Amino acid sequence: MITSTIPRSIQIFPRGTLSIKAKFVHQSPLAKFHHPNAICNKTQVELGDILFVVKRKRSGQLFDHRSCFSQVKLSSPQGWMITPHQFKFMSGFRDIQFYFSKTVGALAGGHPNLWRLKTNSDWFQSFLLLQSSNQNSISCTPERISNYYAQHCKPFHVTALNLRKRGGIFNFDEFVYYFLNGSGRIGANLKTGIEEKSLIELFYKMANWAIDPPHEFEGYEYGERGFGIVEFTILQEQGPER
Repeated sequence: MITSTIPRSIQIFPRGTLSIKAKFVHQSPLAKFHHPNAICNKTQVELGDILFVVKRKRSGQLFDHRSCFSQVKLSSPQGWMITPHQFKFMSGFRDIQFYFSKTVGALAGGHPNLWRLKTNSDWFQSFLLLQSSNQNSISCTPERISNYYAQHCKPFHVTALNLRKRGGIFNFDEFVYYFLNGSGRIGANLKTGIEEKSLIELFYKMANWAIDPPHEFEGYEYGERGFGIVEFTILQEQGPER
């Protein structure tokens, strides 16, 4: 289950009530490259295996709303294998236009046909490098493994990640802690990022967490794997925002 990766004990500051809901969706939409139209000879990519979303409320008002896509990688004797087109998209998404439908002019249900996201957060997309336990599994931004990308458009392995004391890399328990408590520091800000919020709403509609108009996903193509959504909602007690 998706929630099995979530730490059993999570601290919330200031004090509050945490609720978690999760769902696995069996179809993951393929983002097709428009400009450039190919990356490392690939024309499409999945945005992530897990979408993490946090909503923080105080006195009934939403004051913090962020998201982070995570690409999950399994460990092997050689380390975690990273595909180059996925890595280059994740590290350079601000300069890449993409779309989901078969053609740029296909119906998009009121959403922009072409997406180019400009969030300032380096945690809009991340890698979740799995090991045997959450304490050993690693969450990191693409920039933190860029030094492993030595050969142009060749798959590469991430091995001895000894950068945990630097920004942009945590063990998974730490990632969850800072994601929930670090207002505006980890994840795309969905209160100010209009296009980012529209993108997340598409994934909510695919999970039937929001109403989708007829023909919303006409022309979409999907990858072989699905994706999971984990939403954290925190109802905070009165107190200053950290």
